[in-house]
Amino acid sequence: MVWKLVLTGLIATTMLLSGCQLASSNKARSPVWSPDGTKIIFNRTDDIYVMNSDGSNQTRLTNNPYLSFRSRAWSPNGTKIAYVIRQAFSESHIYIMNEDGSNQTNLINSHRSIRIDQLAWSPDGTKIAYTCVMDDIYVINADGTNQTNITNSRSLSLNASLAWSPDGTKIAFDFDDDIYVINADGTNQTNITASPQQDDSYPVWSPDGTKIAFVSLYSQKRDIYVINVDGSNQTRLTNNPSRSHNYYPAWSPDGKKIAFTRYGWGLNDWAPGRSIYIMNADGSNQTRLTNDVSASGRLSWSPDGTKIAFSANTHPSKFRGGYSNVQVFIMAIDGSSRTRLTGYPDWVLFFVLGLVAVEIIFAAWWLLRRYPRT
Repeated sequence: MVWKLVLTGLIATTMLLSGCQLASSNKARSPVWSPDGTKIIFNRTDDIYVMNSDGSNQTRLTNNPYLSFRSRAWSPNGTKIAYVIRQAFSESHIYIMNEDGSNQTNLINSHRSIRIDQLAWSPDGTKIAYTCVMDDIYVINADGTNQTNITNSRSLSLNASLAWSPDGTKIAFDFDDDIYVINADGTNQTNITASPQQDDSYPVWSPDGTKIAFVSLYSQKRDIYVINVDGSNQTRLTNNPSRSHNYYPAWSPDGKKIAFTRYGWGLNDWAPGRSIYIMNADGSNQTRLTNDVSASGRLSWSPDGTKIAFSANTHPSKFRGGYSNVQVFIMAIDGSSRTRLTGYPDWVLFFVLGLVAVEIIFAAWWLLRRYPRT
């Protein structure tokens, strides 16, 4: 009967959508430790969550469907979280909220043609710097007052990075394939890399404020460099085989080590996809920490320097379209004691998808019996 056909189709469709929704909502990424090391914020679907550093008490802080979170950061004292939200074809906003998600306050709106992208707190927590795509870098007070354009007529690229110096007097940023340093009041803007044959990005200050680590693309591969703040003594720390790339350098809190992500295209470098490495601050003793998950995005050190939080795909594939299950992990800095903090167990997802497959097979069997070929 027709009603059986319709009912079977509805059941199969519902189960398929439920399985897809479960797999999608299961993904978690972009962890950041709180300043006191007790909590971690992360993204799940279109919202920000917080959890204890052992993965317990996972709590949804925002409820903003159809919005994209470009950047979020803890205040230095750990009591507030600033974040950027953007709706497709609309203006973007900077919000600030308490660490428990209460008192969500809109600090600033952008014009529809200008998209706020990245933000960073000043070390004393009184100001927030942020980038606008195809525009400039601005600094505002943490209460949303006194917005100041500090770069003046710079057309920044998408995902342009910025970072405050540890003493709060300077800001490093990437523009036009180079690394710049500028005083926080907008004076003394200086190109410290000035490398026309290289594409430099992702500046990160050393904890003592004397050096900046960054990523440089040269001869079709990306490596990590360090440079003195005045532009002297530029040093290449990694030197990969061709067609492999290093991303997201992250200094340890004591400045003695740098963690980073290596993305290998060659079969010998895959292991698989993006692996996490650690090295001494001078580039020596480069050690792979992961080899069975594919890391995704930036790395976050625990404040005491004993652990690294990261997101990774637990089912990496060399080919696009493979099953994706990105989750948040922590591990010791020697790669041991790795713990998955988020996500349903894999067997739950496969069980649901298995039920969907069984229902589809049953529907096909029923249709063939009900309407046999003639």
